[in-house]
Amino acid sequence: MVHARDLPRPGQLPDRRPTPAEAAAAELRGVRKLALAASGALGGAAAWAPVATQDPRAAWLPGIPALLVGAAVWAARRPRRCRVALILATACVATLAVATAGVLSRLAQGGQDPVVVWQATVFLICASFLLGAWPAFRRAEAARAEAEAVVALYEELP
Repeated sequence: MVHARDLPRPGQLPDRRPTPAEAAAAELRGVRKLALAASGALGGAAAWAPVATQDPRAAWLPGIPALLVGAAVWAARRPRRCRVALILATACVATLAVATAGVLSRLAQGGQDPVVVWQATVFLICASFLLGAWPAFRRAEAARAEAEAVVALYEELP
C-alpha cells in the first residue's frame, strides 16, 4: 500500500525503486512508534512496581523487557535491520504477555489487590502492543513481497 508520505515531493523524483527491506521498513514505521510507546509504558510500570507490590525486585519484570524493546527500536533505525529488530521486540513483549497472563484468572476471582492491578496493567500494555503491531507486520510482509516481485521482474529484463 502506498501512502502519501511515501510519494515524491514536487521536484524530487526518485532515482530508484525501494528495496524490499526499505518497503517493509516504510510499513513498519508505526510499529516503531508503538514499540517506543510500549517501552515507555513498561518503564513506567517498572517504576510503579515497588509502590504497588511492596517489593523492589518486581520492577525487573517489566523493566528488562522495556530496555530490550527500547534497544530494538534504536536498532530498527536502519531499513535492513528494521524488520528483524521489531520482530525481536515483539517476541520480547509477547513473552512478557505470556508471563503475566496468569493475572486474568486472579481478576476473574475478583482480585482487587494492588499487585493484581499492577500485573493486569503490564498485561494490558503488552496485549495492546501486540494487537497494534499484528496488522502492520502483515502489511509489511505484503509490501516486501511486492517489492521482491518488482525486483524479480526487472532482473528478467535484458
